[in-house]
Amino acid sequence: MKTVYKVLSSLSAIAILPALFFLPLLRFKMTLPMNLDLGIREYSSVFDMIRMHTSRTEEQNKLLKTLLEALTDPNSELGKIFTNRPWLYAFLVFFCLTVLITLALAVLPYLTKRRPWIPLAAAGGGFVSALLMNFTFTRFAKPLLSGMIGLRSVLGGAGAGSSGGLGGLFTDMLGSAVSVDQLKLSFAYEILLALLAVYAVVVIAGIAAKKNAK
Repeated sequence: MKTVYKVLSSLSAIAILPALFFLPLLRFKMTLPMNLDLGIREYSSVFDMIRMHTSRTEEQNKLLKTLLEALTDPNSELGKIFTNRPWLYAFLVFFCLTVLITLALAVLPYLTKRRPWIPLAAAGGGFVSALLMNFTFTRFAKPLLSGMIGLRSVLGGAGAGSSGGLGGLFTDMLGSAVSVDQLKLSFAYEILLALLAVYAVVVIAGIAAKKNAK
C-alpha cells in the first residue's frame, strides 16, 4: 500500500480518539419539575462528564451520589428493579475495546505491508465493536426509557440509606413526575462509525492502487 494511503488511513484512525472524548457521546434528557437542576447537560462528551465532577454544587453532588448508590447497590429498592447492570458493564468493555482497536488501526498499515487485508479486517472488528457498544448501551437504557423505573422507586430506595432522608424528601415533593426522555449515544458515536468507514475505504483504495501498479 502506497505511503499516501497509509498516512490517510492512520489519520482517519487517529481522529477517532478526540472525537470519542471531546464530541458529545451521550444524550441524556430528563423532564424535571420545580426547575430541579442536577447539573447534567443534555449532550455530554467524556471530557464533559469528567469536568462535571469538579463543577457541580454540593447539593447536586449529594443527590447524584444518592442515585448512584441506589443504582449500584443490588440490595436497594432501585437495585432490585434495575437488574440489567451487566449491560452497562458490557458497554464499558466494548467502549474500551473500540478505543484499543482504534489505536491499533493507526499503526497497522505500517506493520502489515505484505498483508494489507489485516488493517481492513481490524477496521471491520472495530465497526462490529462499535455496533455492540451501541447495542449494549441501548439495552442498559431501556428500563429508564420504558418507564419501568419511577422516581418513587429511585429516590425512595435511595433515601432509606442516605443521611437526612434526602431520597424520601424528594420523593414526597416530586412524586413520580420525573421522566427520562432521551438516553442514547450521540454525535461522537456517529462520527466513530463514519471514520471507521473512511478508514476501510482508504485501505481498499490502497490495495486496489497497489494491484493496478503491478
